[in-house]
Amino acid sequence: MNKINLQFEINRQTIKRTDTNEIASNTIGLYSAQFRFDDTWSGLTKTAVFENRNGLSYEVLLNEEKDYYICDVAPEVLSSDDNFNGFMLVSVIGIAIVDNTVIQRATTAKARIEFYPGAPLNSINSETPTPTIPEQVVCALAKSQWLFGTQINGTGEEIPAEIQKASVGMQYINLDTSNVYKCISINGSNSVWSFVTCFKGNKGDKGDKGEPFRAVSTLGQFLDWHRRISGSTGFCLICGTVTYNGETYEQGDIIFSDRRTPGEETITRYSIKGEKGANGDSGVTYTPGISKSGVISWTNDGGMENPPDVDLVGAVINALPSAVGVSF
Repeated sequence: MNKINLQFEINRQTIKRTDTNEIASNTIGLYSAQFRFDDTWSGLTKTAVFENRNGLSYEVLLNEEKDYYICDVAPEVLSSDDNFNGFMLVSVIGIAIVDNTVIQRATTAKARIEFYPGAPLNSINSETPTPTIPEQVVCALAKSQWLFGTQINGTGEEIPAEIQKASVGMQYINLDTSNVYKCISINGSNSVWSFVTCFKGNKGDKGDKGEPFRAVSTLGQFLDWHRRISGSTGFCLICGTVTYNGETYEQGDIIFSDRRTPGEETITRYSIKGEKGANGDSGVTYTPGISKSGVISWTNDGGMENPPDVDLVGAVINALPSAVGVSF
């Protein structure tokens, strides 16, 4: 089935519709959008953005066809549940990527496109939703011939390369950079390629710099460290005994300085040594004594209960074997 083409001209960041085709709501798969760009957009990977009256937007990758770019109109923006005229907003995004970093991003103003109420949506059996950008890439992979390697590099529009078995329209993925290229002309094994996009995401922001930390063991080293962090904060570990501004810092102390201006800093001590515990209770001394009859007993200097007395003589006698005629 032939499609109805909605045509747009893009000059710098202005978008203008140039066709006069009427549009009806609740239409699926009938409308395509063609975009022609001026030189401002040269070298950019282009994506059309369709937005409905509720503010929901749908992005569709643009395919290059001769001197224009084309895609299907997202059917979601044409849905309508009433009998009043509706509208959609159409715009384009273009990006340039170098070394996996977006170095340029261009956008157009939004063009407001009116459409008439069509037949109710419930008279259509099913609706095919607009795929996400990753799903669109997968579909493009399935429909195209692809080559893989590391020979083609850069982000230009005309990159020469000697690629065997290449043909116009063939796609190429650089396995090192994840850049995607499309063959635009060929002469034997000599081919010319155009950068399309990069599969890698943008590089994340660099993390914040950590606060400086070092170990010092003398007063001179401590003062040197403190001068070096003037205007910033910092930590240091004391490995000896250091005296500074009347304070003595010992081995194991960790010092933090909020040094803002010389002489106005605040120094905080964090010690990794535990505090000294309280003295334990004094012990009790037990002193033994023995009577003439052989009984041993104890006294103590702590007012504690003494052990029971022991009759040493009786214990010895009880341990001896009994014998007839022997008495004590």
